[in-house]
Amino acid sequence: MTPSCFFRVLPLVMVLQPGFVLAQSTVKPLPTKPLPARSITTTVGSQPVVVELAEEDGDALLDADVQDPKVATAAPVEKPDLRPNLLRQAQFDRRRSTILAAWSQSEPQAPDADPELVLPPPVEPGKPVDPAVEQKRNEIEQKRAARDLEILSRHVTLGRWPEVGAWFAGLAEKDRAPLFLHLLRALQRPPQTQPRPGVAQVPSNFQEQNSFTFDDLLGLAAAAPGGLQKDQLEPLAQLASRALEEGRSFEDLAARLVADTARPEGERSLSKRDAARLLVAMGREAELGPFLPEVDQAVEASDREALNLLARFHVAVHARDGGRASLERAWEVTQLALAAGEISDEDKADALRRAVSLAPRIREEFGAAWLEESFTSRPERGMEILATIGMQASRGPQDHAQDTAFRLEGLRLQRTAIEALLAKAPERASAWSESLQLLAANWLVEARHSERFSEASSRGPVMQQDQYGNI
Repeated sequence: MTPSCFFRVLPLVMVLQPGFVLAQSTVKPLPTKPLPARSITTTVGSQPVVVELAEEDGDALLDADVQDPKVATAAPVEKPDLRPNLLRQAQFDRRRSTILAAWSQSEPQAPDADPELVLPPPVEPGKPVDPAVEQKRNEIEQKRAARDLEILSRHVTLGRWPEVGAWFAGLAEKDRAPLFLHLLRALQRPPQTQPRPGVAQVPSNFQEQNSFTFDDLLGLAAAAPGGLQKDQLEPLAQLASRALEEGRSFEDLAARLVADTARPEGERSLSKRDAARLLVAMGREAELGPFLPEVDQAVEASDREALNLLARFHVAVHARDGGRASLERAWEVTQLALAAGEISDEDKADALRRAVSLAPRIREEFGAAWLEESFTSRPERGMEILATIGMQASRGPQDHAQDTAFRLEGLRLQRTAIEALLAKAPERASAWSESLQLLAANWLVEARHSERFSEASSRGPVMQQDQYGNI
């Protein structure tokens, strides 16, 4: 028998696709060593290779032993789940025409029930490995993963949300929340289809969109693995807005949220906090009342997010009903959110932005005095104010590209804060001039952006002069 040759494979680019083929690798000879205990069987070129994944100096190395296929033996191996990558590339169809078509079609067979998708029996450890059998196994595993994804897509199309939740629960824990977020984002747009030959492209506003009911929203919320995450509420809010655009009533949605959040834990789809976050993402802050704690409860629990939500609620009530009481209540709750103690950067930024916005709109002994104190006896708070609203304005075109109202409000808050600084502490304005120039640059960036992309046919009134300089 020809002696075995042993190699170490140092991958420049390692591609572990179905079939486990390694690409772009360099091979260096190494002394003979025992067959590794934890390995997989694959191929390099036409050679079957036994590969061990090892950690060395923080980098993943592959130890490969090229052997005669007739004497290669099986070793325990944990195959990767192929479904996450397939899901990331998938589109999900909730168009009404697709729902009706799927409803009338038969169910696809589960992989374990399909005779064509039965896996070959595993090779016992220490027994010879047949490369042809391993290739067949890899092909079947790919087909099983594709069938699993087909079943998930059908569950999504037909609104079988408990089955969707069970499907995600079968994934590795680290993949569940990110892939569920991907699903929510994918549902915001219908599948991209190629127009039929000879048929004109249909304008986007006439194309059929994905459709959702309020039952679908609650079902999706209940299906979220491990409960809804904050970043999953924004796309869920987009789907709720889609349901409203189809003619459904917001009052119906609000009533369903109240009823659902009143159910016992374990039976409800959303918590009260999740419902409040959802309404904020939908721009419905005036409807937050039933989902918020009392101010005293939030203060006792040092719940800064709840205090910010309460302040948002009072600002929205003022915008809807008018009156000074709601505005000053919003100011009081905002100050409680900014009180000494532990507070996250996100909650502090939210409260500071609102405080600067409210300061010019309430009684002078409240708002103006707070700004003056911030730039005189509390300069560290003044620096926080300028830094917070400046960073938000700087990142506005990136983080809020479609929300021009948010970006415009950010520039107005910069002006409010800087005018207060110049009026109350001009000496600090001189000392902070370099930072203030950065805030001025935010305005210039937005001004250039507006000038470049303006669709206005006129620049507005312009001063005109005659040949003698008369206006």
